[in-house]
Amino acid sequence: MKEYAGNSSDNSDRPQSPFPFWVVWISCLSLGLGGMVSRLQLPIEGRISGLRLAVCSPWFGSGLPGVPLLSFGGLSLVTGLLALFMGLSPWRHRPVPWLALGLWVWLLVLLFLMQLANHLDDLTFLWDQRLQYSTVFSFAQNHCGAHFGLPILENFPELDLQLHGLLERLRFNCNFLSWGLILVPLAGGLILYVGFSLLAANRRGRWTLLLALVLVAFAFLISWGPVVRDRQLHRASDAISCGQYREAQQLLDHLGRHYPDLWGWPPFPYLLGEANYHLGQDTPARHFYLGAELLLKLDTFSKSKQVREADLARLRLQWSLAATSPEPRLKRLAQHLLAWAFINDGLKKFKSHQPAAALDSWEQAMSLSARQLQALLYLAKARVDLRLGRDCLPDLEVFLSRCQARPLLSTALTLAGNAHYQLGNFQESRSYYERSMYVYHYINFPAHKGLSGQ
Repeated sequence: MKEYAGNSSDNSDRPQSPFPFWVVWISCLSLGLGGMVSRLQLPIEGRISGLRLAVCSPWFGSGLPGVPLLSFGGLSLVTGLLALFMGLSPWRHRPVPWLALGLWVWLLVLLFLMQLANHLDDLTFLWDQRLQYSTVFSFAQNHCGAHFGLPILENFPELDLQLHGLLERLRFNCNFLSWGLILVPLAGGLILYVGFSLLAANRRGRWTLLLALVLVAFAFLISWGPVVRDRQLHRASDAISCGQYREAQQLLDHLGRHYPDLWGWPPFPYLLGEANYHLGQDTPARHFYLGAELLLKLDTFSKSKQVREADLARLRLQWSLAATSPEPRLKRLAQHLLAWAFINDGLKKFKSHQPAAALDSWEQAMSLSARQLQALLYLAKARVDLRLGRDCLPDLEVFLSRCQARPLLSTALTLAGNAHYQLGNFQESRSYYERSMYVYHYINFPAHKGLSGQ
């Protein structure tokens, strides 16, 4: 008994290696930055399959952005606070909690990216919303006198018919979080370093192997389904290329029954519609395929007004038939893309100094797809130019309630000030101009001009 006590005393007196406090501080800071001020290239609306993109750049809104708990940003912040608590606790020299926390951070990043990559209809919505913001930024700069000082967003095509594999979709998702996403797995690696530094040398290899096996097994489980699905889609595409339309149709029908979210991803109904077209079958997917082919030609060639309106009528007919599909995702997709066709047609008319004709196209677009955020600002600008200030105010109120980009909020507030000025409400007009300056004061010439009464 005395021998055991002596050994215990010797172990307690053994000098311990200094705890790497600096690594813990850097990890907590990285988790906080990655969760709160990630440089998102797009503010996201709505839920995305449980986990949400709920963080945004500081310039997207006034004050700190809201971060729900069950989101990538919220869980990153909670993890950072937990790491800070562990670093200050008397049990900080225990390696197992640090290893578990570092593994959790890596799994959080992996799970979040896989959530977006697996749900293709959500990915289509992200792609579309990115396009909405890129076009409305360009419109505000070219037609509303806005100056943003930075290249905000790059343009994307509204109809992407390419088959993207799982890794390509993961890379696309990483673009939404930019360096904010990099900071979180970096913090996970630093936390794992803390855990490994506290392990005895003869145990380090065993823990490394165990953690690696758990991570690989988890990644395999959550990516197996999408990988198999991608392979089957490529098989169907190859079969269509070889003229084996019946085989491609059977394979795509099977995929559509087991993975209904594919109906909201443009390449899937396009491939199925192409197979139906060559087999002579009249289906909603066939009309989606014909509409997609027509849209590509409509956007590629410069045509006269009569030819363009005839093509637009044919496009509306094809996608109206596609919208009769019993699949709600295909119906929404067809209506959404048809709305884009009307929006682009309205932009051509507006640039040709025909705001009244553009107004009609944009109203039709909103009747097809009410979530077209950019069309609300287009409608407001056209109505202000037509001196219909009272009619544009409801559109601007909806835009202000949905938009999260601070420069665009400033543009909308300036347009509201112009509308009130046309109506003779000079006090309200000045109030909107001042709000515009408060929201975004960087080179805000339109608001300056309104305040000066010009």
